[in-house]
Amino acid sequence: MSDRDLHSTSTQGLWWLHDGRWYQEVARRFGHAAANEINADAVRFVAYRVGRSVARNLRKSGDEFEPTELVAALHRCVRKMWPEHYLRIDYEHGGDLGEITMVIKRNYALHMVRLAGSMEQYRCPCHAVRSGWLEGLGFEVKENRAEACMRTGDAACVQVSRYRADPDARRAGRAR
Repeated sequence: MSDRDLHSTSTQGLWWLHDGRWYQEVARRFGHAAANEINADAVRFVAYRVGRSVARNLRKSGDEFEPTELVAALHRCVRKMWPEHYLRIDYEHGGDLGEITMVIKRNYALHMVRLAGSMEQYRCPCHAVRSGWLEGLGFEVKENRAEACMRTGDAACVQVSRYRADPDARRAGRAR
């Protein structure tokens, strides 16, 4: 299988089908609290690895990113994990250099959770994903907060992350 095949939309779709089924089976056997916790831990691990990969490819880490470069790096992280029609995100760099806002306008996972009848018990791993990406890119996350959430009925998810460059990331080789 070629790299192109591994990154195809259909391959990503099958992987996310597996992920959704896995979540539902863990929830059925061990409860939604366990499924939510394991899901957040697993996706954070993957997001961190994706962030490291993006940082390595860009040859940058933490404070080496200009605000517009950080937005572009986060977009690359998203696309490595989800095709556009699964997850649509716009980014805004806040007035504070250490703040970024992500506006999620489409989240296929929520559609599938709704179809499975688990929306009430499901807890989005959004904070875990953003933390993983930012940490992989060489930042320390100071705060993650949701100002709006589609899971609870809002038209879009509005998520704000406050961060700072992690001085140990470059020394430890975490981002390179």
